[in-house]
Amino acid sequence: MSGQVLLFVPLDDRPVTMDFVVDLARAAGVEVRVPDQSMLGDRNRGGDVDRVWDWLNRQMAAGGATAMIASVDMLCFGGLVAARKSEAEFEAIAPRLLRLREVASRVPTYVSAVIPRTLIFSAEKDVPSRRRHTQLNTNLIDAASQELFRYVLIGQDDTSTHSQSQADREMLEAHAQAVASNVLVTTGADELNVRLLARWLNDLAAHSPAVRILYTYPEGAELIPLYESTPLIQTVGEHVRSAGCSLADSSPEVETDILLWVHNFKDQPQEARDQPGTLDPKKLEPILKQVGAATQSEKVVALADVRFANGADRALVSRLLDEPRFTGIVAYAGWNTCSNTLGSAIAQAVVVHHLRANTLPGSDRIFRPVLFSRILDDWGYQALVRPQLARWLEDQGGVPTELGVNEGTAETLALQGLRGDALPLLQASFPRHPITINRVAFPWHRLFEIRIDLERLPELYEF
Repeated sequence: MSGQVLLFVPLDDRPVTMDFVVDLARAAGVEVRVPDQSMLGDRNRGGDVDRVWDWLNRQMAAGGATAMIASVDMLCFGGLVAARKSEAEFEAIAPRLLRLREVASRVPTYVSAVIPRTLIFSAEKDVPSRRRHTQLNTNLIDAASQELFRYVLIGQDDTSTHSQSQADREMLEAHAQAVASNVLVTTGADELNVRLLARWLNDLAAHSPAVRILYTYPEGAELIPLYESTPLIQTVGEHVRSAGCSLADSSPEVETDILLWVHNFKDQPQEARDQPGTLDPKKLEPILKQVGAATQSEKVVALADVRFANGADRALVSRLLDEPRFTGIVAYAGWNTCSNTLGSAIAQAVVVHHLRANTLPGSDRIFRPVLFSRILDDWGYQALVRPQLARWLEDQGGVPTELGVNEGTAETLALQGLRGDALPLLQASFPRHPITINRVAFPWHRLFEIRIDLERLPELYEF
């Protein structure tokens, strides 16, 4: 399966939507071609759509690509934020959809698109043109029904039950179920492309890994996470299927490839900043026994840390890092929404599964830093450092959404926090995989997301 070349058009230029996908694909042995970051815009400036299309045309002319994963929101509007703000009517973007169909006729193409969010806590204005998005997504479903695309993943951005975006989703779901088996209307946005990466890799291997789900609180699986509109158990199933995997029976005796531990909540969901910092040993210890048994039988174990929104369970990750090699867990995520976390954890697990089966030519040397980045970002920064930075920023009279003159000092404090609080525990758990953090930055000039510059130091690497 060597020699795979992926054209990748990301949702925007954030580390979680661009770097994570690129790094994970390269860990799988894939050559990734992605537009220069300068084309992709940022939080305040939409991507240069014409330049992105010029890049794509040059790549197609050069040849050699074996697949494409593309965000329709970037190709039509210039990214997620630009799509929210755009007042363009469907007729203005329709020619770009026709161009996308033409590209898809020449290279196997997997596309993602987003149902506009429903605002919950934000004071920003709602999306000015929901009808346009409905027409766009319907167009994609119809193209998929004609097998112009290999797979279409339409995600529901931040929302709640009984919202307008939930109504949009239900309409699109009904249409997709009627005409196209290669479309899934689902929950999520930022992680859609990494789910498509996992699906493409499984398609290449002609294999659908079997995934067994293990909930920390099975009684909470029917609850609805923050910023979402469907029960957790439904969302988990959607993510597994969208990644090209299959759901296995929940019995430990059933033969599976991947154990997905969903560390969920048992009552009302909370933000990570409000977490009590405690664990329930009666729940945790039996689960750790199952995790240990799975790792001993060489199963891939992934942890989707969805107990809290916008950050990891501090106490849980600290407990796991007390054990050698993170208790054998090889895939982890705990960032932003439940769906962002689920898709990220499953995609990592798929890559590790194929690396172990030698169905991909990638390398653990490249994969390990991907895992470390997620632990340091989702736990080290989001759950440990960011709350401290928010308090410091408030003392300076600043706001988390616009760092301004405080950005340089905030970068220094974030670096110090990660080096002092998080990195030592990570290195104690993985002594054979030494790394250092060279720098951290705030790519969108706010506290919400961070870019961590990791350097892998020479040492022995192994699964």
